[in-house]
Amino acid sequence: MISADLDRNRLLTHRLRAHQLTEPAAAPADCAVLGVGVRDNPVGDTAPLALRARTEPAGDAEEGLIRAYSVRSAIHLHRRTDLPLLVAALRWQRPDEPARGNFGDLAVPDPLAAVAEAADAMRAITADGQPQTKGELSGAVTARLDPALSPWCAYCKAHHVNDGLFRQATLQAGLVVVPDPAGSFRLHPYESAIEVIDPTQARRELLRRYLSLAGSATPAALGTWLGLSTAAARAWWNLLADELEPVRVDGQRVWIHADDLAALPESPERAVSLVPPYDPYLEVAERKLLVTDPDRRAKVWRAIRNPGVVLCGGEVIGTWRDRQAKAGRAVTVELFDVPTRTLHRAIEQRAKGLLPGAAVDLQRS
Repeated sequence: MISADLDRNRLLTHRLRAHQLTEPAAAPADCAVLGVGVRDNPVGDTAPLALRARTEPAGDAEEGLIRAYSVRSAIHLHRRTDLPLLVAALRWQRPDEPARGNFGDLAVPDPLAAVAEAADAMRAITADGQPQTKGELSGAVTARLDPALSPWCAYCKAHHVNDGLFRQATLQAGLVVVPDPAGSFRLHPYESAIEVIDPTQARRELLRRYLSLAGSATPAALGTWLGLSTAAARAWWNLLADELEPVRVDGQRVWIHADDLAALPESPERAVSLVPPYDPYLEVAERKLLVTDPDRRAKVWRAIRNPGVVLCGGEVIGTWRDRQAKAGRAVTVELFDVPTRTLHRAIEQRAKGLLPGAAVDLQRS
């Protein structure tokens, strides 16, 4: 039974506030999005921008934060104190949990055993505390694994441990990602033993954080975010089923946490924001509800190299990309519709706040 028909604008305003895009945090470590992780692709680039978009004055300090291959086995920035929760929540409990394609074309009959084998190898290799590049660690792990887990890679022209398996195992091995000055990164063993916590409680907590930022969600959207099979996403969903309310937004049936439903804002916000590629506002979302037009949706979520987006009142009104030009950094903004002068000025101001010193070029897509 549907609890309510909700105005989509109220939901977008809720999301803006939950993501601290209307009332910024005082420091990067205070950003709520760190509760689910901020994707960093490439490493050292998008996550700092996402935090800068949410702090006033804009800040980049990363004290108390770490990077790890976490959600969907992608590199995310997290609070250091959340590492035990992530290890427990994201450890697969059943062989059918990973979504199809997590290991590419490789058939892995027992994903749990494969991850455990790879993680054991990683712990042994890094027991001396020495950081490893991804290539160094991959080569060393490959030498210790069942050859069936290291297929031929046409790109690398070598046999090596399956990349999806490698990334999934690093978190369980207690490895964190540390950027280096050359623009790459190394994998370091965490400096102390990671506390073991109850996986069910860890999943419930991570799911609550996800729902708070998503505003509304579905089991399918949760599965996409976590890289889970349909059955596994439903099992996660059922952990909080008694706290969720079914609602209808623009004809779509979605669910919202009961606490969030009771606190939905009545009036819309018109705040203008720029958020970077892979920002939590885009990653933690029911995509069809956030961007209703399929052509525009295709411009936001691409097969590779997503753009950043421009928000007005929580609505995605355009995309942006930056590049290094001869004269310095340049930002090209492509809007879906012709902006008013006031909106034009607001976008330009936000772009320069996010990327100080950049030249801004606004275009119609």
